[in-house]
Amino acid sequence: MKENSLSIFDLRDIVIPAPAALWPPAPFIWILLGAVGVGMVVLVRWRWVRWRSVAYRREGLARLARIEKRFMTPGSETSALKELTVLLKRVALAAFERKAVAALYGQEWLRFLDQTCEGCTFSTGPGHPLAMALSSGADFSLLDKREAKQLIRQARIWIKGHRRVKTDQGGVVATP
Repeated sequence: MKENSLSIFDLRDIVIPAPAALWPPAPFIWILLGAVGVGMVVLVRWRWVRWRSVAYRREGLARLARIEKRFMTPGSETSALKELTVLLKRVALAAFERKAVAALYGQEWLRFLDQTCEGCTFSTGPGHPLAMALSSGADFSLLDKREAKQLIRQARIWIKGHRRVKTDQGGVVATP
C-alpha cells in the first residue's frame, strides 16, 4: 500500500533562477542609447558649425594684436592705421554682404561700424583718423598714443561684438 503523505524525503531543493543578464539590454535602453547618441552628434555638429562661423573673428583679433604692437612702435603709426582700416573692412566683408560693405568709406563707414555694434563710437569718438587713413595721404605719425589705444579698443569691441541683422529682402545689413 502506498501512502500518500508528505514526507520530508520527498522535498526537492529550491531552484534559484539565474541572475538577469546585462546584455542584451531591454528595448527601452536601446532607444535611450540611440537618443543620447543622436543628441551627441547634433551637439558636436552644432559646436563645430558655431566654431567655424566665428573663425573670421578669431583671425581678426589675432591680426589686431599684431597691429596694436605696430601702433606702439614709433614711426609706424600711419601704416598700422592703414592696416587697421583694412582689417576692419575684411572682417566686415566676412560678416556682411559685399554690396552692403564694399562701397562704404569715410563717415558712412564709421556709421556702419557704429550701427552694427552696440557700444561702438567710431563716428563720435576716435574714428576720424580711421576714416581718413585710406582716403588721404595724411601722415598719422603724430597720432597720440591715447587715441591709438582708444581706436584699438573700439576695433576690438567691434570685432568681438558686431551683430548681423537680417533685412526684409533677406540680406544681412545693419539696422539704422
